[in-house]
Amino acid sequence: LGNAFLSALTSLVIYFCAKEVFGKKVARIALLFSAVYIDFIWYCGVLMAENLGVLLFTLTVYSVVKNRHPAISGVLLGLTCMAKGLFILSAPALVFWLYYKHKNEGWLKKALIAGAFTFLALLPWNIRNSVFYKDMVVLEPTLGCTVFDGHNPYATGGVDYLFVGTEYGKFYTDPLLSTTEKDRICMQKSIEFMRDNPLRHIPLTLRKLSKQVTLATSFVYYREKYPAREVMYVLALLQNAVLFPLCILGIAFSFRNKNVAGFTAIIAIFVGVFSTLFTAEVRKRMPFLPLLLILAAYGATLLPGIIERVKKGETGELRRPLAVSVVLSALLFLNLVFQVSTRYRDVLQRFQ
Repeated sequence: LGNAFLSALTSLVIYFCAKEVFGKKVARIALLFSAVYIDFIWYCGVLMAENLGVLLFTLTVYSVVKNRHPAISGVLLGLTCMAKGLFILSAPALVFWLYYKHKNEGWLKKALIAGAFTFLALLPWNIRNSVFYKDMVVLEPTLGCTVFDGHNPYATGGVDYLFVGTEYGKFYTDPLLSTTEKDRICMQKSIEFMRDNPLRHIPLTLRKLSKQVTLATSFVYYREKYPAREVMYVLALLQNAVLFPLCILGIAFSFRNKNVAGFTAIIAIFVGVFSTLFTAEVRKRMPFLPLLLILAAYGATLLPGIIERVKKGETGELRRPLAVSVVLSALLFLNLVFQVSTRYRDVLQRFQ
């Protein structure tokens, strides 16, 4: 019940974000999308940090969109990172957004104030972690392990842990190592692997990108029993097959909009980081799903007008964004074919 309440609040904040940037029409469609989005419904049934983290992050974005005092945005981002540390990855995108919107209005001062209050909001949590782990810990003591998962001789691009049980990865399950010691070893080994195997990153990055930008639900990782699991999995796939191309359309036709640039930057940074530095886990899409739904709502409002202009042959200024949308959407569906052909057995096993 608590998770359902958090999800409902998230939908409400999505509405206000969309209204502030695009107006009421887009906001209502975004609210509808978020209310029936399978991933949000699915997460209501499990106790996960993402539920609170997504709400707080959406509030952070709304604070930036409304141009609230940067101290408020900073505190909200700090609280968001306490719920889920990976949200700190959005900081560069938020700074870029401040620069793009306020480059002649003291953007650097705003960014520094927001950063300072983010630090202050996180300080008690970091002190607590350092005392608990008896070592210097920022946010979470698992950054090295997260990087190591995607950078080791057995890495496939996904969260497979194939190194566990091998001589190379025996330290990972060594009970004598503390959490922070293991994390340091993971980071050291990751750096060594990246340094000694630079060419391995090209195929690994492509595999990660393929697994990250997929139409599958972000809840696919969950292997426990869940009501109507098969039906909801298929419905999520069908939803994403519509919403993701609409999001691409929304991005392509709003790229020069200063209010929307931050949305696109946040999505790009999360996808980019998890396709390069970490591992491609669809669960990690949760932070930017609210922004994806807003952009998809914007794309949905544009579509009738675009179709009408194409019918009339008035495609002059539409050609470039339409071409980008078509190519990226085509790649999205080609990736679906690739994922189905290579991973269907693994997915089917999760329903047995």
